Amino acid sequence: MALPLLIGLVASAQQPSKAVEDSSQMSVYASQREALLTSANDAIAEREYAEALEDYRKVLALYSRDSRVLMIAANAA
Repeated sequence: MALPLLIGLVASAQQPSKAVEDSSQMSVYASQREALLTSANDAIAEREYAEALEDYRKVLALYSRDSRVLMIAANAA
């Protein structure tokens, strides 16, 4: 049951970043996190995994316990 969820998280991390049109639908925490993830997610989309991992490590310095960031950083690694 957890595998489909993991696959979904990995697949969503590989999609190019999109700006959120309505910020009321996303918490401040999530919107700040997503803004920081933009360059890393774009690097993943371009299959530049080393660059993405470097960017994810910077985000992990701020969001070290965020499961989404941990999962997509693991995917880049």
